[in-house]
Amino acid sequence: MSKRQLLCLFGIWVTVFLFLGVPSLWHKIIASVSGLLIILISYNLPHEKRENNNDSLNI
Repeated sequence: MSKRQLLCLFGIWVTVFLFLGVPSLWHKIIASVSGLLIILISYNLPHEKRENNNDSLNI
């Protein structure tokens, strides 16, 4: 599983997790751990390099 797919999966997890109705303490712990995992995964993604192409400026 790629890092981008894992990041999307964690995004879905966070969205669904909001509606599960877990106790407040567990909610804070799980939300914090999920947020940290999302940060770690996104930090380790390779940076995309942008190339400046002037093709769109040609008429």
